[in-house]
Amino acid sequence: MDMESKKNLAALGKLSGHELDKAYVQQEVTAHQAVLDTIDKSLLPNVSNGELKDLLEKTRPGIAARLELARHLAGTM
Repeated sequence: MDMESKKNLAALGKLSGHELDKAYVQQEVTAHQAVLDTIDKSLLPNVSNGELKDLLEKTRPGIAARLELARHLAGTM
């Protein structure tokens, strides 16, 4: 586990109930956005392997959908 993950886990461990739920969902929004940014700004523009590019292009919509669900959930909390 990297330092950022340990830090996030420690922060969540101090919370409970609704505050825990809100913090967890916000971390999910942040994480999914970071993955999409990495795909869009680093991986897809630079990948030379066609098989990997196809995988990224097929995976991206699912990640984007999960991001939108997390954003929607965060907006209802």
